Amino acid sequence: MTRFLGVFYGDFPERVADAYPEDETTTTVEEPLVGPIRSGRLPYESIRSLFSGYLVMASASPNVSQQISAYTNFFGNDLSDPNSVMMRVTQLEALARSKPKELGEAALSGMYFVFRFYLA
Repeated sequence: MTRFLGVFYGDFPERVADAYPEDETTTTVEEPLVGPIRSGRLPYESIRSLFSGYLVMASASPNVSQQISAYTNFFGNDLSDPNSVMMRVTQLEALARSKPKELGEAALSGMYFVFRFYLA
């Protein structure tokens, strides 16, 4: 299965119905979930550090977890299904608020681009 990495910067995800009020077919979810949360991968550390962020993962190999500096493991309740690890947005927000020292100030310097045009 393809691995995805969700990056939250700014506001936390809101209820689906609040995000798209014009879509009457949208199912209202009272407490949105984030997931499935899968195992950590080494490239995630580069992205995490780019944003001065924090990684939530469903464990990682010992070699990988030793090279990731700010993370927490979050586990599901169905060990036979690796896609069962889901996290409530309120849990994600509480985790972020409890880790301000690890998170530090937002750092988006890696997202700054300078374009230079040269006319001949």
